[in-house]
Amino acid sequence: MRKTSRLFALLFVTMMFVGAAQTQMQSPFATQNNLNLITPTETLMVSGYDSPNITIALTSPANGSSVSGIFDINVDITSDFGPLNVTLFIEEAIYSAYNETTIGTGPQAITVDSTTQVEGMLNFTLFFEYQTEKETYYLLYFVDNNAFNFEVSWYTPANGSTLTGVESIDLNVTHDFGNLNLTLLVDGVAYAPYTPLLIGSGNISVIVDTSNLWEGYDNFTFVFEYDVLATTFSYVMYLEYLVD
Repeated sequence: MRKTSRLFALLFVTMMFVGAAQTQMQSPFATQNNLNLITPTETLMVSGYDSPNITIALTSPANGSSVSGIFDINVDITSDFGPLNVTLFIEEAIYSAYNETTIGTGPQAITVDSTTQVEGMLNFTLFFEYQTEKETYYLLYFVDNNAFNFEVSWYTPANGSTLTGVESIDLNVTHDFGNLNLTLLVDGVAYAPYTPLLIGSGNISVIVDTSNLWEGYDNFTFVFEYDVLATTFSYVMYLEYLVD
């Protein structure tokens, strides 16, 4: 059994990267290690109306980015008919401030109070109409009014303890992301099926067969990641166990 001078310690290192994709300082952890992130269940709706006489172009904020408080969806509207009626749906529910509301052409700001919405990645649907002419424009925004809600704690086994046979590392992961990717690295090597694996929020059991691992003190690195459009998040937790 190999020896090591490493201390029995738990080190949390948090890395948050939020914002437009072009401003990210680095690619997701799994991508750097030749692992493919799994796309969570939050998906952009794409069916709807497409009028040849109405054109919508998004100016800001970028599709899929994080929003908070009162913010504007800035669009540039081209219409052969002049002013249109616009209805905003958030998660298929009408946002009362824009319910068949008249809106002009050219640059326009649609103001939304995100504090009235739940946290997380939400569908925003802009529905424009003029008599029988209809146009829909779909967006995803991550509503985040309390900073990213992410907490992780582990129950058993204690950091630095001994693992034998098939073990369950029990965690509690609380977050706003719906689903996120969990990658487990043992001494820097991805451990299947967490390469990565989508997990929800709540109690999580990570099953490890120690017969496939080197005996001695091994580093267990848990990488939690979310990467949808312009919203990314990464959190790394380190544990150390004696494999016997």
